[in-house]
Amino acid sequence: NYTIEDSMAYHPPKKRYTELKRTLKTRHIQMIAVGGVLGNGLFIGSGKVLGNSGPLGMLLGFLI
Repeated sequence: NYTIEDSMAYHPPKKRYTELKRTLKTRHIQMIAVGGVLGNGLFIGSGKVLGNSGPLGMLLGFLI
């Protein structure tokens, strides 16, 4: 029979491979850099436009 005590018994986790490869290739670093530059540029640029548009424009821009 299956009881509540059986379901609450501790079952140790199965062994898993926990080794992490810590290798970044040149293309990975380049893509991270490009993403950071584009993200910051869009953030700064949209902030200026939203600041000039006023409260309604900012609300509409946020919703879109």
